[in-house]
Amino acid sequence: MFSFKGNGKEIDTRWREISSTALEFSYLPERAGIYKIKVMWNEREILGSPFHTKITDRSRVSLMDDLTELMDENGHLALVCNQETRLHYDITDAGPGSFNAEVLSPSGKLKVNLRKPDTDQIEVAFIAKEE
Repeated sequence: MFSFKGNGKEIDTRWREISSTALEFSYLPERAGIYKIKVMWNEREILGSPFHTKITDRSRVSLMDDLTELMDENGHLALVCNQETRLHYDITDAGPGSFNAEVLSPSGKLKVNLRKPDTDQIEVAFIAKEE
């Protein structure tokens, strides 16, 4: 029998036998963060245990700005040329990953500046050069 716990409660874990000497375990983390995985055999940790893994969740990145006034009838952002546009994102619950952004104009990629005004926020800034 196998038992897995996280934060003091039982974790739903799936396992399968790969060979007579190897088992594979998998689980679905409930939230993003850094996880410590302790593997024991005969009440002793195996070589390399505990293992650390970084779990991220990009669905937890959210736009903080209300862009309703900048939307055109097709749902596109109507930007002012040669004026910096700033978009602010909350990354509080996204986990320990990295944030990247790309802005495409009619003639190609624009230069994007990423700033971190707060620990749990990212600002994406760019200047539209054409309509």
